[in-house]
Amino acid sequence: MNENIRSLAINGGEPVKTTPNIPMFPGGLEIGEEEKRAVCEVIDHKYLFRYYGPEEFPSRVRLLEEEFAKKMGVKHTLAVNSCTSALIASLIAVGVGPGDEVIVPGYTFFASCAAIIATKAIPVIAEIDNSFTLDPDDFERRITPHTKAVIPVHMRGAPCQMDRILEVAKKHNIKVVEDNAQACGGIFKGKKLGTFGDCNAFSFQYHKIITAGEGGMVATDNDLFFDRASMYHDTAACWRPGGPEKRFTQVRYKGELFPGVNFRMAELIGAVARVQIKRKES
Repeated sequence: MNENIRSLAINGGEPVKTTPNIPMFPGGLEIGEEEKRAVCEVIDHKYLFRYYGPEEFPSRVRLLEEEFAKKMGVKHTLAVNSCTSALIASLIAVGVGPGDEVIVPGYTFFASCAAIIATKAIPVIAEIDNSFTLDPDDFERRITPHTKAVIPVHMRGAPCQMDRILEVAKKHNIKVVEDNAQACGGIFKGKKLGTFGDCNAFSFQYHKIITAGEGGMVATDNDLFFDRASMYHDTAACWRPGGPEKRFTQVRYKGELFPGVNFRMAELIGAVARVQIKRKES
């Protein structure tokens, strides 16, 4: 047997890690009195729906969006009910539709592919490299005239080679939707993960770094993509107070008024998420 193989812990060698593993819900371990108070405050004010609540008590979801945008250093954020919803809304926002191809790494959570199928597009599976994330060279090999977008996924907190991925995407005029469900707070070459793509998706699901039980976030610096995602996530209700509807989207973008779905985040979820993101230092 090769000496390197023999020295592995699985073969009786000395283990590198000797401490117990942290459970797969790090954010959940931090749930405590502060989250309880935030939820009770929402209930006391009887403001459980994103819109039309008591005017003297601001929406916790709206506050979450503002605080998360500031923390991440992006222009727009949109709170939704899951990261899958964030991925779907992001793909719709960047223009993915029926018959388009979207490249996605072979190693990912199946929601990455499910989101592509939900937009009636076609997932194209690409190889991963030694980081267990999207191989930029194979990404480029998979590009066809039908390729509209790519979803780099930062699996298990490991960052993709975003500089190379962005280089390839720009060369071929391909939109980038970053799946940052598992790497909130991560950094690649000094820049925060979830801020590289045209649209970026985050998760607040229970087994993620920060959690509200469920929930997700879209982040983008692009006005048009934000407006599209906002319309799509709220049944195209572009007249809602406090959002892009104030800019009269149906007039600003000819032909941009389209049917949407219900991906809205609930106020109780927003209240918990606000506490959780304050626990993250950077």
